[in-house]
Amino acid sequence: MFDIVSQLVSRKSWFLKESLLVLLTLCLSACDQSQVPLKTPVAADADDRLVGVWHSKIQDNDVYLHIIPMEKPWLRLIRVTHINHGGISENDQVDFFPSAIGTRRFVNLKFRKAMAIKDDHAVPQDAYWFFKYDIAPNGAMTVWTLDYASVQAAVNTGKLAGKAWETTWDSNVDLTDNADHIVSFLNTLCGKQYTEYGQFRRMQEAP
Repeated sequence: MFDIVSQLVSRKSWFLKESLLVLLTLCLSACDQSQVPLKTPVAADADDRLVGVWHSKIQDNDVYLHIIPMEKPWLRLIRVTHINHGGISENDQVDFFPSAIGTRRFVNLKFRKAMAIKDDHAVPQDAYWFFKYDIAPNGAMTVWTLDYASVQAAVNTGKLAGKAWETTWDSNVDLTDNADHIVSFLNTLCGKQYTEYGQFRRMQEAP
């Protein structure tokens, strides 16, 4: 799973690995996913500010996010991580589109997961990771994951439909609820229920 995914979807975070980010990748040490996006692509809230090359220092590693435009509203994220002792540790890519919920912005990272076996074949299904982001007036972009414990508690108490379970190696949430209920849940969260993944600086302006 993506480091933004091994961290954006890391053990107690709800966010990036398809390897998230795949990414988000994406099934990191904590696999938190939804069967539906926050909004449909048709209702996506385009944000051209995302396009470009971004850099952050995360756990002493250089993380680069290359975000390029696809057919609107889709964007493609290529994440490259240079480990602190040299070399490239990950080179992942995933498609996504942005959604606005009030004044807050999220990305819907799409990946394909293997589902039940049908006629001796794994039937794939689209799934999504959600990450909150903000681009400040100075151009800095902050990315947050959802706190895993908050999502797990919402599932266990029936606030959200889905399944939450633990294994020896990771924590998992699979949301089966509809987008309206998920958005309503997100509207109840405060800043403490998001975990900062990293702060990124733009290296290349959007064309």
